[in-house]
Amino acid sequence: MQPLAYHNPLAVDFLQGYEQQNFTYPILGPNSNGPMQAVTNMESLLQLSPSLEGNLVRTEDIPPFSVEQPVMSPVISASTLFSASTLGEDSKQLLICLYFDHIQPIFPMFRKPMFHQRFHENQIPESLLNAMFAMSSRFVPTSDIFRVFGKFSTPWENFAKLAHQQSHDRLEENSAICLDDIKTACLLAIHEYTNYPGRKAWMYVGNAVRLSLASRLHQIDIRGNSCGLSDADREEWRFVWWAIWKLDSTINVTAVMPFGIDCHTIGSALVSTTVADFTNGITKQSTGTLLDTDSAKSWRAVREMQSRDPGDGFNIHLLAVSLLRGVSQCQQRLYANSTPEEIARMMALRNTFSCMRLALPAWYFNAAKHPSEQFHSHRHRLETIIMFHTAHLIINEPVRTLGTEQAHIITGDSLSCWQSSITYAEDLAGVFHHWESEYFAVADPVISCAIWHAHCGLTIHKMSFTDDGNSEVATRIDNALDLLSISLENFARWWQIARILQDSLKVFQMWSWVHLDVSKITEVVAQIRRAINPDSVEPGLVDVSLICPSILDDTLDGNEEDRVWTTDILE
Repeated sequence: MQPLAYHNPLAVDFLQGYEQQNFTYPILGPNSNGPMQAVTNMESLLQLSPSLEGNLVRTEDIPPFSVEQPVMSPVISASTLFSASTLGEDSKQLLICLYFDHIQPIFPMFRKPMFHQRFHENQIPESLLNAMFAMSSRFVPTSDIFRVFGKFSTPWENFAKLAHQQSHDRLEENSAICLDDIKTACLLAIHEYTNYPGRKAWMYVGNAVRLSLASRLHQIDIRGNSCGLSDADREEWRFVWWAIWKLDSTINVTAVMPFGIDCHTIGSALVSTTVADFTNGITKQSTGTLLDTDSAKSWRAVREMQSRDPGDGFNIHLLAVSLLRGVSQCQQRLYANSTPEEIARMMALRNTFSCMRLALPAWYFNAAKHPSEQFHSHRHRLETIIMFHTAHLIINEPVRTLGTEQAHIITGDSLSCWQSSITYAEDLAGVFHHWESEYFAVADPVISCAIWHAHCGLTIHKMSFTDDGNSEVATRIDNALDLLSISLENFARWWQIARILQDSLKVFQMWSWVHLDVSKITEVVAQIRRAINPDSVEPGLVDVSLICPSILDDTLDGNEEDRVWTTDILE
């Protein structure tokens, strides 16, 4: 019997290793220098990359080649502009498989059988393929980047530029917006956000939101908006809508900007199918459950949502994102105008987490993996817990109202509120005691922003408070910081946004020895809340001039050598 081989540039290495019953399949990211993982049989290969299963073919079914003199797709010259249409079929299949392995679990928007059918019939727009490959090409191991793309060391940038231009050209035609257009816009926004989280990324998110609203994706289940879609197609539209909604929520939370979607106008039900089933082309009848838009009272709907949840926690995760969204909106309103109504809302949001703990099963907030819990279900639950902790970390942070010069907490005891925020930061760090190393490659990159925020909060706490010789507290904070640091470092292997945030923490840590006056906490917190600042040339950086103004002023008043030294430090 002929062995099985995946028809891609790695096939030669695979066949050589197959005969020796010992070969390697690279599973590390483009920024990783770690060792390759040895694989000794076909079953192990499929476990490492499950989506390869549908693309494995017998060697007699592919163009013949010998191990000694393999016939491979020609390497693309660095002087030639490449795109999805110019790639060989083997390279396309590799990138598609990587997409379904790493991106689909985070932002589920495709039914794989239907996608492959359309792909083989050449019905997938090139702009969408380029956008998909901009995401998945980051997961091609460094050792194979040059084999597949020649001298292009960053193919994702090339794919993204082409997808953006092609998408722009299509929109210029003023033709009807289709679901492929929205998927392309969503993936381009995700790519830009994860590559360089600045103004351009924020604008891309707005574009994706406007396209989805223009096509009434947010009102799929309102009578008269069915457009003759089948139940399976409608479920796919729901998945795409909630991907857009989640993107709008998380990006604007990290940017501390108004949201592009009015949740009170949403008429699209939550999904009724697990991500795994949806990816495999299996859909269930919609339950018609809508997301509760009152984040302060969202705990009231938890039990009903759980009873109707598909089974992988996807909808509970959206509920946590909704709470985070409500917290950010409340903080933004308090900053602009601290009305009694918003102060009351803030107090209600602070109470929500306790209500959530009572509404959800007792085991839910225990981050340990349950024996019956699947890989993606556990990872999804941990991400949800992190979202809950981040929401309550933020709602307990001090807020300075617009126009006030002095640090000012709207209501409540400042120390008590700040200590509560730090407790949630510690709890967030504690989740990573149970985080599997494999999760980093399939987890939402926005988690890196939550890590960064918690790390900054704990650092500020160390700088501003003394624990009267309580070494246990100091050790606990240091351990939490270590967990957050190594977790952000692992995200940086896969996502550039995590590397940017990691670099900014290094600058922040250089000033962590300074004692921070309590009166400055509100100002510094306002800076760290904006992990992505659309107005900043260098997003993700903490303004150290707010941390130690007196030291900086003394330094800048010194000689020119001191001035240069300080400038170098800040840069």
